[in-house]
Amino acid sequence: SSPASGEPGAVHSGIDFRVAEVTALPFSNGAFDAVLCNFGLGHFPAPEAALNECVRILAPGGRLAFSWWDQPVRQRVQGLFREAIAELGLAPPPELPEGHDTLRFSDPDAFATLLRSAGLDTVRVAAHSTTHVMPDVEALWQAGMGGMAVTGSAIAAQDAATRARVREAIGRRAEAYRGQHGLDIPIAYFVGTGRKRSTTRS
Repeated sequence: SSPASGEPGAVHSGIDFRVAEVTALPFSNGAFDAVLCNFGLGHFPAPEAALNECVRILAPGGRLAFSWWDQPVRQRVQGLFREAIAELGLAPPPELPEGHDTLRFSDPDAFATLLRSAGLDTVRVAAHSTTHVMPDVEALWQAGMGGMAVTGSAIAAQDAATRARVREAIGRRAEAYRGQHGLDIPIAYFVGTGRKRSTTRS
């Protein structure tokens, strides 16, 4: 039967979707010619273990490509929120567990080192930039609160008056990016690629 609307595969029913732990993928050694991961890397608590597992399922000579965000000074959606929080001196809620450094691989050298240490050759980390046009501050606010778990939680834990101050600070800073069709927010990210060595053990 067809999957319900909104579930993985609802639009592309011919694709085999699976949910799995990145450090224990349910695939045999060398099962894939290519492994791709879009903006997941910085969320992995154990990135070395995750990369090693992705390389395990990659066939010798196969290609791997991961993307991750640049520093907030260039990745401005995140930057605007972080700077507003810093301006107001807000601390994360005490119940929020202390996580790993999500900006670790916003350093291209650290990104490249991770790929090489996982057994990849011809490693390249390329910087990319673009602009994300948002119609107004409300769209920016919703994108940040809905898409940044730790940052959004730090703001959501505040009282209504403080949340309003954060939003005002974000909106004030975002005016620097006012364009013809709204807010032209700069976005920057890296794409790291490599090829699995033919002699690497799976």
